[in-house]
Amino acid sequence: MLSALRRPDPPPLAVPDGQWTALPAPRQVRLPRAVRVAIAVMVGCTLLSLAALGAAGRARAGQPATGRWLGFATLVAENYVAGHQLQVPLAAGLDPGLGRLSQAASSGQLPGMAPASTALVPLPVVHLAPMSSTDVARGRDTIETDVFGLELTDGTLLELAVVVDGTPRGPVLADVPSLLAGPAASPQRPPVQSGVPAAQAQEQLPSGVVAQVGRWAQAYAADDEQTLYELTGDSTPRRYVGLGGFHVVGQPTVLSSTYATRSGRPPAQVVVTVSVEMAADANPGLVVESTYDLLVTNVADYLPNVAAWGPPGSGPQLVPFQNGR
Repeated sequence: MLSALRRPDPPPLAVPDGQWTALPAPRQVRLPRAVRVAIAVMVGCTLLSLAALGAAGRARAGQPATGRWLGFATLVAENYVAGHQLQVPLAAGLDPGLGRLSQAASSGQLPGMAPASTALVPLPVVHLAPMSSTDVARGRDTIETDVFGLELTDGTLLELAVVVDGTPRGPVLADVPSLLAGPAASPQRPPVQSGVPAAQAQEQLPSGVVAQVGRWAQAYAADDEQTLYELTGDSTPRRYVGLGGFHVVGQPTVLSSTYATRSGRPPAQVVVTVSVEMAADANPGLVVESTYDLLVTNVADYLPNVAAWGPPGSGPQLVPFQNGR
């Protein structure tokens, strides 16, 4: 009965041979111009957002970025090389003339006596430009290290590292700026990072460490590559360069020393923060004070190794042989 009620299928469409009927072309829908513009804007914004996220990720991965306190650091760098008193907030223990770019007044001065007066003089810099900024959070503060490239009048290329403590009340210069050797040829050099105060604990250093620190300072100021290479203990043929054109005045001052306890670093290593005064060979009256963190290894040996160095605060990130080129 159900089969009797079912509607019969329609007969197949018979098309004579050679008589095909062309289907009509689909109708083109053209969106209004305003809609097309809106879609293009949305797509462009999406692409820009993706690019910004990628750039932020690269910056977090250690790529050079613009520091929050770069303007403050630039002011410090410009006044440092110009030999001006620093009229900026300073960390405890620092004074406005911390650059120590000084011309000693030697008239009537007896040997061994302190200079009667000093006059700040400029460093012979013809070009100063920011190179990179890195920062590390430390509690409520952010410790930022801004590195500037310097070109001297004789063509020498140096770096100047300025460490800024970004406090809730604003930026404060954390330590004396550091003159460093010029940029490395390899772009893979690890970025300088700071974040732990250099003066954590004052330890009694073995006499061998003190002697090697003094030897490092002399070699670094004079760009004695052979001595720097020997001091590191590196067995791979690489170059270790210093500033050049300077010589150490007096003895380097050890400001602090902290035996490393970080996982993976044996206690035979110590981070030493040292202040070095250097006079320019071409102008011995030009005296520059600079502060460095040194990673000293094999502390118990008669001649320990100065395996790495960087600006103040970089001690926790120093890795043996990282200065090799």
